[in-house]
Amino acid sequence: MVSWVLLPSHLAEVPAEPEPAKQDQTAKPSARVPPEEAPPAQDAPADADAASAVDSAEIPETVPELFDEAERNARQLLERFPRHPDALEIMARLQSLIGKSSEAERYWAEALESAPDYAYAYDGLGTVAVERGEFETAVTLFRKSLALRPASAKTNLDLAKALVTLGRLDEAVEALERHLKLDPRSAEGHVTLGRVRLQRQEYEEAKQSYLAALALAPDVPAMYYGLGTACRQLNEMDEAVQHMETCKRLRAEQRFSRRDQRDPFRTPAVIRPRVAEIYTSIGRMYAASGRVAEAEGFWRRAGRMDEKDLDSRVQLAFLYLQTSREDEALEIAGQLAKVEGEAPIFYLSVAVLHAQLSRLDEAAAMLDKCRELAPNEGWPYRETARCYLEKNWRVSEALEFARRAVELEPIAGNYAVLGDACRKNGDREAALAAFSRAAELAPQNAEYLKSVELLRGPE
Repeated sequence: MVSWVLLPSHLAEVPAEPEPAKQDQTAKPSARVPPEEAPPAQDAPADADAASAVDSAEIPETVPELFDEAERNARQLLERFPRHPDALEIMARLQSLIGKSSEAERYWAEALESAPDYAYAYDGLGTVAVERGEFETAVTLFRKSLALRPASAKTNLDLAKALVTLGRLDEAVEALERHLKLDPRSAEGHVTLGRVRLQRQEYEEAKQSYLAALALAPDVPAMYYGLGTACRQLNEMDEAVQHMETCKRLRAEQRFSRRDQRDPFRTPAVIRPRVAEIYTSIGRMYAASGRVAEAEGFWRRAGRMDEKDLDSRVQLAFLYLQTSREDEALEIAGQLAKVEGEAPIFYLSVAVLHAQLSRLDEAAAMLDKCRELAPNEGWPYRETARCYLEKNWRVSEALEFARRAVELEPIAGNYAVLGDACRKNGDREAALAAFSRAAELAPQNAEYLKSVELLRGPE
């Protein structure tokens, strides 16, 4: 059975040795999504010194130093996993962040050569096309990615913005509605939908979109400008004047705060969180290949680079749980609460702690809250099912949660949990079908293949 300890998402399928391998097309690493599969429990002792070096080094103070350090680490990853699509994608993202679009394009293209169905490479190539003003090409690439990963909130938003530029507003609205269903707290999604509705002269709907955006990001001048425009069209002149004045004041304040910065979007404070994302992905690859000490080093460094980074802390919390380091896991859970106490992943981490201590009713309550906060995402249902199955508790409910997870996000990890649920509920045929599908999506996963073989054998 798949152990109920959370693991790396789409980077969970890294070979122990640096050989090319196809990755499982699952969710892109996200600060609000738990890891899908567990890294091997053992670690290579020789990696501990390297992990300490990664974690203990001083954080670079300038943008060039940040980029130099990140590029060294990304190149080392590629040396260890040559032509692995995930390693190539990480390097591509870094080159894009540095501003080397041609280099980024080359690495994303190499990732597609290694894995033709690699959705994240289509995403990356789509962003390069947008930078070049090739919006029709971008739309085609984003649609290819969504055909492989329809539950990607970011790709739906990127597609919508390209469609808006092309004037294809009806299609843009469809993409934005999908995006907001997947990520209701996306301020950018709400404001983009507000702009489209203004263009479509849907002024009341535009107003509501801008209000939703401002509830999430109240300090963005353009949102007040859009809201004021909608109010003016609705003949709500007092509100319109108020919002326009707020827009003017915020723009003046932000110009003043940035007047001594040559490029306010290329400061260390802006770049560090982006590098932290890359380090979290590097950590996933090392964890999935059994180099858990190095993974821990990169996740710790990501957290040091960005004190608000959620993803690296999630990875550390579940690593500590897996290795029976409960005190450190509790410390990380406290940090998660400070970073974003109402995030579903926080309630999941607390649920895991309760389950580890066999406090099942408390764990169930936390899992209920997790699903309540993310009702349209597959992972809360998967993790609820995984918890119940691991504890051999409420197995019939676990089956329903596993089915819902697959319905929302048909990825390998979800099918594997569904297979476990079917097996626990005595449906061997359905279990075989679920594990077979998991093995199709992640053919390099030995655990899935072993489950298929066992289920095909005699009872």
